[in-house]
Amino acid sequence: MTEEIEETPMGPDTPEPVRTSYKYAQINPETGIVFGVSYLSGEVIADHTILLEDEEDVQPGDIRNPDGTWTRPEPAPLPPSEVQQLRAELAEAKAQLAVAAAAAAETSATQQALIEMLIEQGVIV
Repeated sequence: MTEEIEETPMGPDTPEPVRTSYKYAQINPETGIVFGVSYLSGEVIADHTILLEDEEDVQPGDIRNPDGTWTRPEPAPLPPSEVQQLRAELAEAKAQLAVAAAAAAETSATQQALIEMLIEQGVIV
């Protein structure tokens, strides 16, 4: 005996949704990191694509968590401007120059003391 299943006709109160575009996140399956978001005219079934709802704000760089939620990492700090980089290099050069000047002054004082000692001992006339 087979059981008959009665199909319920769709009426005006229950329209069938018609999908005209599909929004997908393309992810690296190993890391879950999104490398692209696409709006396509047809359905795609692939390991590296996740169907999104239109209102989902998923962007490249976001991470798909094992529980299906999304994480947006903090943005990387901006690189220093060229002026900031030059100022930092100048400060480093000034610090190195100060160390070199102090070493030179110490060497000069040591040489002067050595010359005076050699003169006192009569080694140098």
